[in-house]
Amino acid sequence: MNEQDDLERDGGLVPPYEGRQTEMKDGYEEHVEKVFHGADDVEPGPGRVISDEEREGVGPTDTEATSALGVGESINRHGEDVAKQEDEEGRDDTGTKGPSDRPAGTSDERDSTSVDPNGTQSGG
Repeated sequence: MNEQDDLERDGGLVPPYEGRQTEMKDGYEEHVEKVFHGADDVEPGPGRVISDEEREGVGPTDTEATSALGVGESINRHGEDVAKQEDEEGRDDTGTKGPSDRPAGTSDERDSTSVDPNGTQSGG
């Protein structure tokens, strides 16, 4: 096996190599200097004010704690909630299983093939 085969197998560069850029273009260093000139000279801002509540944090026994102003709370439906509200075609709920009470169920051929077992087709 040669180096070319190694590169192809590992997902690296593959021939042809002609015309590929191998060095930095002229003027690149000047461009970078213009973009970042003085970036390190800027003083940081004053930062934010940390409230007393934030300094104290949440106690280890507070099981009903909420985040400030709802920050970090998901506004989207969770998969578990969707499953409780909507039935999915081709799946039947059989309760729960195991010590963790994970949801359990059965499914028809559509689950493994993504093809409607009734053979209906959508029009185009």
